[in-house]
Amino acid sequence: MNTEMLRNLEVESEVFVFNNSVTHIFRLSGNLCSTDAMWLKEKLRSFEYSETILLDLSHVVRTDLIAVNALAAGHKKHTLGVVMPRSAEAAEIFHLTKFNQILNLLPTLPVAHENGVYA
Repeated sequence: MNTEMLRNLEVESEVFVFNNSVTHIFRLSGNLCSTDAMWLKEKLRSFEYSETILLDLSHVVRTDLIAVNALAAGHKKHTLGVVMPRSAEAAEIFHLTKFNQILNLLPTLPVAHENGVYA
């Protein structure tokens, strides 16, 4: 597992490969705001079309419209699953912008093993 400290965000990442299928898991903690939005957008766009990306936002305390837009723009070429923030304040922006109707929202992060990723 890799950990990266951004300006307002801590990001833990893992990669699982099973039967030529690649899944990237990112666990974000802190404030997902405009200061780190470009990092997120570029990171999402850097992966191949066939790769799956799982974003765990359950430990995100605050977010803003710019960050949610970056998430939506970056996901267009992938299978993307998003675990919503537990914080009502952070989750509200997804509902206000109706991105909760566009994104594949997951109740919890699937369990990842060397044998695959399971819901």
